[in-house]
Amino acid sequence: LVTEKLEAERKAKEEAQRLAEEEKKESHSRTAELRREKFEQAERFKIEQAKLLKEKAELEERLREERAAREKIETEQLDRRKIEEERWHAPKAQEASAVTVEAEQVVREKTPDIVKAEISQPGQLVEQISTTDIKKYSIWEFGMQQVWQSLIGTIAYVVISGFDVFSEKGLGVAVVTFFGVAFGPWVGLITGLLGQIIINMFR
Repeated sequence: LVTEKLEAERKAKEEAQRLAEEEKKESHSRTAELRREKFEQAERFKIEQAKLLKEKAELEERLREERAAREKIETEQLDRRKIEEERWHAPKAQEASAVTVEAEQVVREKTPDIVKAEISQPGQLVEQISTTDIKKYSIWEFGMQQVWQSLIGTIAYVVISGFDVFSEKGLGVAVVTFFGVAFGPWVGLITGLLGQIIINMFR
């Protein structure tokens, strides 16, 4: 009985050792499997990350190419627009220059002989003006032209002021003022005095 008991205990110990070893082996295999899975996940993550970085680089490259193409198209459109504007403005500029030349020719043709001013070089103005030939005009000048203007003003004053309807409104004063401002103070003075003398004589 003792022998059987010892034999049973020995078998029980061997079984316990075998189970412990199997469990230990199983735990080692699980750890190795977990490590392998973790390593595989890390590798897959690296591959996915590299793929994403590559796609991002390709996308940025496409965006740069599209931006460059768009800028090129805009530059070409601006160049075409400038060329069209230059073509449109060229005839206008030629017409303006032609008109300017014609105007200068007309001015030169109609310039009096007493004024002879020419520009020989840029910034150098040569003036040859004969001051003795220039007629000095004065508002106090009185000649035959002023005599005729005074006679016309007097007739207008007498005709307008001869009617009571007009004289009440002071149109005679307006006539005198107009002739005095337009043709000189002597004309206005003679128009008023002579016209009033004639009106008083008739009255």
